[in-house]
Amino acid sequence: MDGYNHLDFLQVTEAAALASSRWVGKGKRDEADLAACEAMRTRLNAMEMCATIVIGEGERDEAPMLYIGEKLGRGEGPNIQIAVDPLEGTNLCANGTPNAIAVLAAAVEGEGFLMHAPDCYMDKIVVGPECQGIIDITVPPRINVRLMAKALGKDVDECIIGILDRPRHEELIQELRDAGCRVHLVPDGDLSVAIAALDPDSGIDGLMGIGGAPEGVITAAAVLCTGGEMQALMKFKDDAERTRAQGMIEGDVDRVFQGEDMARGQVLFAATGVTSGDLAIAGSIRELGRGAMVAVNKWDLIDEDKREALENSWERLDQLLDRPQRLNVSALSGRGVQKLLPAAEELRRRFYLELPTAEFLARYCVAEEGWVSLRMDAPACPFLQADNRCGIYPVRPKQCATWPFWKENLRLEVWEESVVPTCPGIGKGPLHSAEEVERIARENEEWYEGD
Repeated sequence: MDGYNHLDFLQVTEAAALASSRWVGKGKRDEADLAACEAMRTRLNAMEMCATIVIGEGERDEAPMLYIGEKLGRGEGPNIQIAVDPLEGTNLCANGTPNAIAVLAAAVEGEGFLMHAPDCYMDKIVVGPECQGIIDITVPPRINVRLMAKALGKDVDECIIGILDRPRHEELIQELRDAGCRVHLVPDGDLSVAIAALDPDSGIDGLMGIGGAPEGVITAAAVLCTGGEMQALMKFKDDAERTRAQGMIEGDVDRVFQGEDMARGQVLFAATGVTSGDLAIAGSIRELGRGAMVAVNKWDLIDEDKREALENSWERLDQLLDRPQRLNVSALSGRGVQKLLPAAEELRRRFYLELPTAEFLARYCVAEEGWVSLRMDAPACPFLQADNRCGIYPVRPKQCATWPFWKENLRLEVWEESVVPTCPGIGKGPLHSAEEVERIARENEEWYEGD
């Protein structure tokens, strides 16, 4: 989804999470779900796009809003397929238990694909990048977990597999435990556990078991965006479900579905936590293939005095989020957000130069104390051309875009002695007011002050 505002979609899941969070622990699952749906639909309708719900709350006669086939957006802009679960884990929200999240996947038609999954069950296995290429859903689970343990450099008894706590999984749970594996049972919502399995820092090594097929497509979008692997098998309760699936899905509905069968191309995935849980990181943006992922957890718990500053920081990321590297942020404390901004800048320059990440970082960047910045160990900036012009002017760094209005330059003696003789733009272009100069100086200082 190059060129589209990724954070607009993040605000969609954020709005749904905030709306449903008011019902956490109140025992009213329907009210929580309705609040999430209304907030998500309102935000989607405000976006400049022609969107169609391909996975939603059900068929038109089953759901009042966000139903399959519903058209959303302002009617202008790209045609976008959207898969949503406004509140995955309605019981979790109602009971105040972990892992309730608001999720969304989106793809511009012609650039990405999301499978139209029927409302049936799906047997799934999801693993992170370390186990990619070694799983096989058609073999016994004990074999998969042994292969996973070897790939992860662990003993089997150190592996943890997330499974929905359902009677249908009794044999699966027993087989894994007999193999020595640990089982992490969740009462509802296998999607959040699947996301956790994709994060090497979550403590969950994989997801196994049967859940909803629509949720499986959204999971496939997360896998595409983060790396890892997903395999699935459709599970039909009767011939009517099978027939309906055959009318919606190309090819053999009894085949093993790879993640790319369900989500491929340029796909965006966004998730916002409603209650605490396995989605431990507050936010991440990842570069893998053609995907981008943004996940923000518990935005509603940020102190009001910090929230405004963080919202301003997120807004400055607009137009920058295009398949960037992974960085973790804490929405609760605000830690790490400032490091995210210049990192996104570096990636924007990398795409402007059409260089692979490794080559760009090795040739032009230096890392110090967790920061990535341009090398300045040469006599001049590496992008300064022979005619003394910037070779990457459209994507120049923040400190260049705000020059000469730096705080240290705004003293009269410094301005006259150091800035005027060296800045060819002095006295040219539009006139800046004192208020605007102070705003630019403050913005530059805040951008790089870090945590």
